[in-house]
Amino acid sequence: MENFIYYTKLDALEEIFSIEGIHSKWSSKKVTSYQFLEIISRSVYSLKEATGLAAQTISDLNKKLFVGKPSNMKVCTYLLNKYDLKYCPGCSHVYSLDSFHSNESKSTGKQEYCKQCFNSKVRDMRKEYQAARKADKLNATPSWANLDKIKEIYSKCPTGYHVDHVVPLMGANVCGLHVENNLQYLTAKDNLVKSNKFTPG
Repeated sequence: MENFIYYTKLDALEEIFSIEGIHSKWSSKKVTSYQFLEIISRSVYSLKEATGLAAQTISDLNKKLFVGKPSNMKVCTYLLNKYDLKYCPGCSHVYSLDSFHSNESKSTGKQEYCKQCFNSKVRDMRKEYQAARKADKLNATPSWANLDKIKEIYSKCPTGYHVDHVVPLMGANVCGLHVENNLQYLTAKDNLVKSNKFTPG
């Protein structure tokens, strides 16, 4: 099942309905099983509003057809979970759980987005951060800054260290300049802890 893919949520649920024999077990005459299937394939839906069925009728259908479904869980989520499948809102595809990074803070134990979408989002965020950082440096570099000295400081940065601004370029209380005498070497750990804080000596 690794990297198994359904191109739409409807495709995945149609197969699950077939495996579970839901069409043959269906009892409502007001809404067909196929209409119900289409409704639960939507990103956002309310069964009561979409079907026009009474709350008790919906509850009875759930108990009969989806045994074990928690009351607060959508039918779609329950069925996908049952077959170790997950919907990715990034690309709108359904994948096997192997296609998602682990994340213990999530109820499913998996990231919300598939690996490809998640990695793409991280790359985009990194690019945005780097572009913003470059703009901050440019705006904080005065005409009298010694650019050769600044380049030398960056080129000689020891392995495992970061070039840090003593007075942060975008500090909460004070903003420094991108000049040679405002640069220092910090270990990667110390730099991350320091972030954009400045403590006067």
